[in-house]
Amino acid sequence: MKTTGSAFGTKALATVHGLPYAMMLWGMVYFMLAFSYQVFTSTSTITLATTGSAFGLVVVFALWLTYAARDFHMLIRLLAWLRARRPRAKQTGP
Repeated sequence: MKTTGSAFGTKALATVHGLPYAMMLWGMVYFMLAFSYQVFTSTSTITLATTGSAFGLVVVFALWLTYAARDFHMLIRLLAWLRARRPRAKQTGP
């Protein structure tokens, strides 16, 4: 109670300060869903190809940054998984 002067402590303070950021992120997600619905439902092929390519590029970069921020390296995990599954060669003595 000494830290923040409330009975809830710093956890409530962190939650209150994190909510606007979380709501902004969810708002951006829903905006992109609505925008993509409007674009992809009734457009010409040229517009669809251009917007689809740009949308795919944005999604790839967003996922890449998310994985990088979480320190999730797929290649390292994949190599470790492959090494664990690799059959061991039998050791023959001299």
